[in-house]
Amino acid sequence: MEKVGSRRRKTWIPDKEGRYARQLGWKRNEQGKLVQHKFYLGVDERQAERRNHKLEELWDRVEELWGQIIHLPGNDQPIWENLTLNIGKRLAKGECEFTVPYAYEDPADYARKIHTLNKWYPMIRFVPEDHGRYESGAEFTKGLVDNEIASILSVAELFGNLPNKPVVPAGDGTLHQALDDYIEWLKVDQREPGTDRIKTWGWTQIREVERLKEKHQDMSLSSLDLEAIESMIRVWRSRPNVKGKPLQAGPIRRQRQVQVSLAFWRDEARAAYDPCAPTVEERKEGIRALRAVGIPVILRIDPLFPRSPLPIQASSLRDFGLTEAQTLNDLEHLVAFARDVGVRHVVYSTAKIVQPRGRPVMTVAAKRAVRALCAPGKPVWRDFSWRLPPEIAERHIIQPFREICRRAGIAGKFCMRDLVEIP
Repeated sequence: MEKVGSRRRKTWIPDKEGRYARQLGWKRNEQGKLVQHKFYLGVDERQAERRNHKLEELWDRVEELWGQIIHLPGNDQPIWENLTLNIGKRLAKGECEFTVPYAYEDPADYARKIHTLNKWYPMIRFVPEDHGRYESGAEFTKGLVDNEIASILSVAELFGNLPNKPVVPAGDGTLHQALDDYIEWLKVDQREPGTDRIKTWGWTQIREVERLKEKHQDMSLSSLDLEAIESMIRVWRSRPNVKGKPLQAGPIRRQRQVQVSLAFWRDEARAAYDPCAPTVEERKEGIRALRAVGIPVILRIDPLFPRSPLPIQASSLRDFGLTEAQTLNDLEHLVAFARDVGVRHVVYSTAKIVQPRGRPVMTVAAKRAVRALCAPGKPVWRDFSWRLPPEIAERHIIQPFREICRRAGIAGKFCMRDLVEIP
């Protein structure tokens, strides 16, 4: 079967209603048969050509991501799934935005989902339905990134200072001129389709850029070296007042700390689930070295896996062909190690199953085990991964781990919630 229809045509004849149409890509119909989807591109030929070009970009992206990020079980070739088909229908209508609904998820997950979709499918702009939760999640995620950058700088300083090289090539122009140019671009990019009106989200972005101009002195772009950029970052870490509004929280102090992942106590488990990672002993030695020079450490016992005995008829993970990842004894050793080396706290989350990345056999086995744990219910599909329902994860995985932390006298914090701690 040919993967797609012809990409180029000498003539393009509209249908009886004057509409230009295009069959592109494959989908499953109600009977499960592979068929091509017909997109209707409007009655204006030049407009239809532009829309067709966008559709071709989208289908090329579906083919590129297929098998790496996107895969639907039972399909050995790229097909339209619900999301990409809906994107295609929007493009066929000439729409340039896709509003992402808020599904009562963690705001940080919501923000990351929107950023990821914009990265995967740049031919259309994904915007949040709930701007408040999106901005909250984006701010929280930025805090995590800042924290990771600070951690990297801390480690780098152990081995010598980072070179202070310009990050922008020398040339004409100033910071304020660049921000003004960006505002002018936003005024065009953020217009309502077919009008000169700027969208509400566009005005929000423009106000943020104008605030940057208010808070930072003008300077030549060639002088934007590492020191200048860190100085700008420090301004925002100190949480300057918004005009006429009181601060909602005290100033944020820059806190350098390192987060280290140590999810396994036995190398057998590490080799099965994270074969490219350093050995368990190497990670432990790294943590000890950081603590020896006084660097604060947060230990990520993350993710937490289902454990044997399972509360189902098949009582062991080995019944599903899986290596035992974390016994209760393993977790007790990990938490005791965290306590003994003096980490600040441990971070955890439950394991989720992502689309196959070169290890389809293990992924299939893991999905079978998760389905069995969920029976008679089903796993939750969210953010491109399968997850245990919250009540099952809490009862079987999280509660026993929190009890181990309580007995050891060390705080266990759920990932994406109390993760950034200001002492």
